[in-house]
Amino acid sequence: MKAYRVFDNWEPSCATVVYAETARKAKAAAMRTDTCEYSEWTDIRVRRFPEMDGYYRGWEEMDWYNKNDRAVLVALGWSCGERTWECDTCECKAFCREWEGDEEEP
Repeated sequence: MKAYRVFDNWEPSCATVVYAETARKAKAAAMRTDTCEYSEWTDIRVRRFPEMDGYYRGWEEMDWYNKNDRAVLVALGWSCGERTWECDTCECKAFCREWEGDEEEP
């Protein structure tokens, strides 16, 4: 199964990873995600994400709320987009680009 990064053309900063056999099937899968559920077919963009191929475990989409999935995505440069109160307890903060260098000075 191949990994694809999918996003709406109008909101490229919000993306998810889906697994499918082809780009067309990945686009169809994208329409079943929170990221693209209200998107028009023509607005959904699909890009191969081969770095994620080895993390397929039978689910159609990577789950940001699963700590293992999140750790892999954050290690590849993904983030929540902005800091929140959850950052303090996030297991990925040590290598998150949003957290990095943003701690208070002693």
